[in-house]
Amino acid sequence: MESTGTKSSMNAGVRERLRSRQGLVIVAVLALSAYAVWTLVQQAHSGPPDQSTSYYSVDDGQSYFSDSASKLPPYDYGGKQAVRAHVFDCDGDHYVAYLTRYTADAIAVMQKTMELEKQDPNHAPATLGASRAALNSVEYKIPGDAKWTRVRPKLTRKRKDGSEPFEIMPWGPINPLDAP
Repeated sequence: MESTGTKSSMNAGVRERLRSRQGLVIVAVLALSAYAVWTLVQQAHSGPPDQSTSYYSVDDGQSYFSDSASKLPPYDYGGKQAVRAHVFDCDGDHYVAYLTRYTADAIAVMQKTMELEKQDPNHAPATLGASRAALNSVEYKIPGDAKWTRVRPKLTRKRKDGSEPFEIMPWGPINPLDAP
């Protein structure tokens, strides 16, 4: 066990070394502080996904664009039918994994619900059941497939190197209604 005298002399030695290199210590503290600020700024800019937008596609998922999450797909976008594009990130490769759209009946119910909510915000709880029923009327499609289905597609993706598949995470704006 060390004696207190030894610890004190070690601490005194460290203090002396720091005093003799004050310039270097100041530069190191400023560099670490700058790095901490930079890290916080980066985290703030890459904060939570923007839930006011979603991705959509007019070309069967070959490309996608961002638009208001309040759109009810399918909707007209430049003379073409836009549907929601669910974009995923796989080893840095962003791609449309599947597309969704609502049935005409679901869109009618949701539009009516939104109108009632605008007229009377207190009416919202009464229309919640109708909105949930409409959400069960979503159709799914894998890009390139010919048919739409009411069954959410099972997504599998292998790594670029051919190794075992891994969990695929959505990328970009995430609408709460899109959650699996």
